[in-house]
Amino acid sequence: MDSTLLHIIVLGLVAAGVTLALAPATKWLSKRLGAIDYPSKRRINTYPVPRLGGLALFGGLLVALMFEAAGEHLFDWEGFFGVGSLASIHYYGVITGIAFVTAVGTVDDIKSLHPGLKFTGQIVGACIIAFSGVLLSGIGDPFSSDFIEFGPWAYPLTVLYLVAFANIINLIDGLDGLAAGVVSIAAFGLFIIAFSKGRMEAVMLSVILVGICLAFLRYNRYPASLYMGDSGALMLGTLLGIISLIGAMRSPTVIALIIPIVFAGIPVLDTLFTIIRRIRHGKPIHRFDLEHFHHILLRNGFHQRQAASIVCLWTGLLTGGGILISNVHGIMVYVLFVILVLISAFLMWRFGLFDSVLRHHYVPRERPSGSRPESPDSQELDDYVSGDKDR
Repeated sequence: MDSTLLHIIVLGLVAAGVTLALAPATKWLSKRLGAIDYPSKRRINTYPVPRLGGLALFGGLLVALMFEAAGEHLFDWEGFFGVGSLASIHYYGVITGIAFVTAVGTVDDIKSLHPGLKFTGQIVGACIIAFSGVLLSGIGDPFSSDFIEFGPWAYPLTVLYLVAFANIINLIDGLDGLAAGVVSIAAFGLFIIAFSKGRMEAVMLSVILVGICLAFLRYNRYPASLYMGDSGALMLGTLLGIISLIGAMRSPTVIALIIPIVFAGIPVLDTLFTIIRRIRHGKPIHRFDLEHFHHILLRNGFHQRQAASIVCLWTGLLTGGGILISNVHGIMVYVLFVILVLISAFLMWRFGLFDSVLRHHYVPRERPSGSRPESPDSQELDDYVSGDKDR
């Protein structure tokens, strides 16, 4: 096996193994700090679920990067921190920015921050990442061979891009296993493209992201015994945005920037529809409702596992199409993109996902009652909630 490929596989396995090992500790910590998602009209779960799983995800990322740094120092590996890396990026600063975003999400999971304060925290984290060198500094003109430089606008555009990615993943995190599944598929697509083009920083971050998401699904798939919370969703979205920007820095074309958005097409569309819907209904954009794509699928009779599978398969279709787009040129790029748009429009019509935007009045519907699903930790959490266990 090629040493580079072995290096990448080991990095992903380290990330996955650490995430698996830390998940039980984050359950315990969630219960100690009261960071529990209790059943309510605002939630899908019908039993209490700990929600600090994002710390396990961040731990997997951090230890994998420490492992990489040690390898580069001791064995002269090529990677983030030494020879072969993008000289303009200071990865210790990038890690600090990711840690800040994760910390903001963690505090929100425990204390429920005001939306404005949480949003400000995300902006600060994104600023740290941007000033560490991960920048959308310019893009190729799709209609000529010219390169459009953003100049000082690169910083606010990068911050907007990263905060947007963080929030689209956060918004889709509404079903067991959904966010982790969607992100792992999108990250695998980024891995395929980055590996084929020799962009090793993006390759390594992508494989780490795939590893932590797949490991987390051990506890997060239906019926979930652990949620990633805002700490995990914001961190995963930010990391996905960082990987896509690093790829764009190495290949500054419109396609390089569009491909990650295609991969994340479902949460992007869901976020767009959410903004349109709430503006039409005169509601604040941050206000909660039960009109996200996954809520509509549940109301249309799909089980949680089925609804999550539909969205993940759809994401897989978009990811496959995005990989094809990255390997063609000329008119075929636009032909494939239009085909993906048409397929997605058909699926949205077929599953009734346009309804929440087209309706003139928002009428919340009650979630159908049903038997409580079993969770591996449901009895343990019930004991905790009722006070039978020490807090």
